[in-house]
Amino acid sequence: MKCVLCYGEAEPLFKCSLKISEKALGPEHPDVANRLNNLGMLYDHEQRFDEAEVLFRRALAINEKVAGSDYAAYAVNLHNLGVLYTDKGKPEQAVSMYEQALTIDERALGLDNPSVVGDLTAMAVALRRLGRISETDLCKQQAARIQDKASRERAEPADSKE
Repeated sequence: MKCVLCYGEAEPLFKCSLKISEKALGPEHPDVANRLNNLGMLYDHEQRFDEAEVLFRRALAINEKVAGSDYAAYAVNLHNLGVLYTDKGKPEQAVSMYEQALTIDERALGLDNPSVVGDLTAMAVALRRLGRISETDLCKQQAARIQDKASRERAEPADSKE
């Protein structure tokens, strides 16, 4: 359930946090990129897509400049742009963002990371909207395999891992 009042209360707090971070750390610090990303997510939820896209792209540029495009935070920005494009009804652009995020997350975090599952699940939604059902199913299957493996590993007694 979306709470419009909560979003309205959150915006000035996100903006204040962004302003403080920019002043204290400089406009191209990774924490500033994180604040931009958070405000962008809020705007996406409010369907303020153009404003959200500007913030996501600025965060993406900061993270690329600071750490490069093989960085997990860069993948988060790409993923969130994908969500924006999915929400905006542009699934082709969304798939492109998710593919890039997935490649980075697999390389930077490993094939079994929850971020990989998130990328695959989100990409499945965009692919489904494009009518690419077989690719949708492959993404869902891969995400399910990762989740099943993680569940099995959590269920194993600690002694069996030695």
